[in-house]
Amino acid sequence: MKLKRAKALEWTCKLGSSLCKSEAMNKLLKWSDNPKTNALSADDNDWIICAGLHTDDDKLRKKLLATNIIMGVAIQCTSNITTLENYISYTLAKDSTYIEFSVIRMVIIMFNIEHGVTAVLNYINNNYKEITNLEGYSNDDLREDISSLAKEIRNKKQRDKLKTFIESNKVSLNGTLDEELADLDNKLKTIDEKLHPFKVFFDKNVTKKSDNSTDID
Repeated sequence: MKLKRAKALEWTCKLGSSLCKSEAMNKLLKWSDNPKTNALSADDNDWIICAGLHTDDDKLRKKLLATNIIMGVAIQCTSNITTLENYISYTLAKDSTYIEFSVIRMVIIMFNIEHGVTAVLNYINNNYKEITNLEGYSNDDLREDISSLAKEIRNKKQRDKLKTFIESNKVSLNGTLDEELADLDNKLKTIDEKLHPFKVFFDKNVTKKSDNSTDID
């Protein structure tokens, strides 16, 4: 019964229910005051944490982002790039190692490929100096990470952002990763070619019908 209730609440959250938001915030505020006494149940975790990541309460959101319980499911439930970037910041402590950064990078992309790549790209661009100060950092490690990131790129905007970073830091990267960028361009070209028939169909059948439709008073 509890599982069914949790699922029902999860869907009301997805539909933007104020009831869901209210109940989730009540649970989160109690948890925030005393996590041990008011621990979130396994059945409730998903929808409560997702609702919490969309709250306007910045202090509560930061506390959630700094907590391991949001790993995976919470990353999946948000399309907010800034939230994902903040997750990286809050997860990395001052004494974090470069290996930990690499793991966080992979987790975000694994659980949220659509928005995770952009978030990681933004974070690397905006926090490059901090990354180079992490224990265990080396130019070779960074080059390997950027090379792996190139394989996850899904669109031209991400590709351009990656290329800009590579060109700005080619000394640290020991080169410009021309081969990786060439492979990426070929992949994006292939994707575009495969999607082209669907775009033509959409433009011909959906857009045209929409243009020809008339409102009825």
